[in-house]
Amino acid sequence: MRAIGKAGTHQRDEDKQRKLLERATLALWLYLIFDYVRPQNYIPGMDLLRPGLLLTLLSIYFWYRQPDKQALQHKLFKGYRWLLIFSIMGLAWCVNHYWVVEYTKTLLIFMFAGALPIALVLSDKTRIRKFLYGWVTLQTVIALVCIVKKGVGPGGALADENDFALCIDMAIPYAIFLIFSNVTAKREKLLLSGAALIMILAVGATLSRGGMVGCAAMLMTVVWFGKSRFKIALVLAFLMVAAVPFLPPTLFKEAASIDNKDDKTAKDRFRSWQMGWMMFADAPIQGVGVGNYPWRVLDYEMRMPDYKPGHGNHAGRVAHSLWFTLIPEYGLIGIFIYFWLIVHVFKRCRYIIRRCSAKGNGIEDAELYATFAKAIIASLVAFMAAGTFISVLYYPHFWYLIGFCVGLDIAYQRGTGDLEVKLRKSFGKTVKAT
Repeated sequence: MRAIGKAGTHQRDEDKQRKLLERATLALWLYLIFDYVRPQNYIPGMDLLRPGLLLTLLSIYFWYRQPDKQALQHKLFKGYRWLLIFSIMGLAWCVNHYWVVEYTKTLLIFMFAGALPIALVLSDKTRIRKFLYGWVTLQTVIALVCIVKKGVGPGGALADENDFALCIDMAIPYAIFLIFSNVTAKREKLLLSGAALIMILAVGATLSRGGMVGCAAMLMTVVWFGKSRFKIALVLAFLMVAAVPFLPPTLFKEAASIDNKDDKTAKDRFRSWQMGWMMFADAPIQGVGVGNYPWRVLDYEMRMPDYKPGHGNHAGRVAHSLWFTLIPEYGLIGIFIYFWLIVHVFKRCRYIIRRCSAKGNGIEDAELYATFAKAIIASLVAFMAAGTFISVLYYPHFWYLIGFCVGLDIAYQRGTGDLEVKLRKSFGKTVKAT
């Protein structure tokens, strides 16, 4: 009788955990939909209900209720926490305290409402494929919105055409690698091909030169990591040719002006970068503080030899670059932490690709793990390339990508039995495989 009672209790516990996970997954998807698609911008009165705030709190709450907190102990999230700690420490030396608090709070929300719930959902291999299909579908929907709105995103962090192009650049690899993977059926490959074409059209519709650079870097990475490079290059060429009749006529003119040093926008951007470097030179160790570039830039512009009082200046404006936001605001300490995060994402994904691509590896679902890892790397390359010309340090894309990588890493380790033995270095403490 005791055995039967214990079995019944165990079953009830499992059912309770399953329901909690289902609620956490639903809360996460609603959070992502309202963050990316932003239906509150199109349905009158919905924004009065503050759905973004409500879903942020729900996503955090249901993640917190989960007994599985392994992702929080992963090295990548430990690095993320160190960056948060250093960000708030900037209150000791910054000029504008408000933006230090605001941007640190933003990064904290990305971690607990987005990245950690994403890692939780992806930490089981049975949920990876569904999540990837959902992610590609979500990005295809906002790509269609962009095409309908003639190059403008749905709003929020994706309102600007440059920011939107970077977001879609990061999503395209998931569709392409799934097309060439054995884990997808023929009908799914056709749907994914249509999704990839729509996303490429959306990037073209933005006329974003930074988006074009990111797309080119991403496509080269996709070809490099493909099993059959010639076949992938051929299919990508076909998709590009198929997209040409639907692209804006001015797109190629915009692309041709990328290396035009006399372009007014390019000159303005280089000037912003130069002043960012001057800030870094004055505070190379700790930087000027999170979110403080716009509030310090005028001090450095006044030092420029061509500065003219009374004329237009850069006060209150961003650096127009991921890197020239990071460098002056975080200094060498923050730069080290951020690049450590980037390198570790690359290392974990490369390790999984090598293990899963080896002949006779004996790993169940090796194709799925390798496909996901390749897509993460290509997505990260797109982010770094396009981000060179766009201020996206405090946007969610990279921080969610950390959640992708951690979720994949845990799922891979559970699936291969490496959680306690071979990959112990990836965690701060020993965790039993389940």
